[in-house]
Amino acid sequence: MQQQTVVPGEIVHTFEFSRSGSYTSTTFNETVALEARKLAESGTIQVESGVSYGPVSANVQAGFSTSSEINTMLQSTTKEQEEETVTWSTKETRQYTVGAHSRLILYQRHFYGPGMIVEDSALRTTATPLTQDQREEVVLVDLELESKNFISGITVAYGDRASDAPGDRIRDWFGGNDDINFEFEGK
Repeated sequence: MQQQTVVPGEIVHTFEFSRSGSYTSTTFNETVALEARKLAESGTIQVESGVSYGPVSANVQAGFSTSSEINTMLQSTTKEQEEETVTWSTKETRQYTVGAHSRLILYQRHFYGPGMIVEDSALRTTATPLTQDQREEVVLVDLELESKNFISGITVAYGDRASDAPGDRIRDWFGGNDDINFEFEGK
């Protein structure tokens, strides 16, 4: 450990802080799909009926100074289709010197989004407390969505043999078996 020279009237404050983050891809994707549906139903955006929408890419708005973890997390989240929770954590030590009759207030940036929490490496020091408006910042996330077509209004038919399948059933596009329970004992 390095020896420090302390000047009379100064306080050297050393502290350790953690940076961490986590995201759950399905929570993010479900929230995006729900918000897209709300916008479509309100008439705010024009969309194709009978289609759901899911995120293809997401980026934090330009001008928001952020760590690469947040953009990496957003890009990873849009690519994951299965339930996946990713968590990371690092620790860092920092040191500040405060002079006589002064004080130092330290803020660490936190990023919250649907299924996402990040304690960022961005720290801010001030001599006076920040107001609520200064402490909270709305961050816009630019999303690119793609339509996900699905079939609605169908009846599920059960049977024990292939001959039990209805004649007007939906056929596999590539000519494969159209029995979705094939080799899973039917019902």
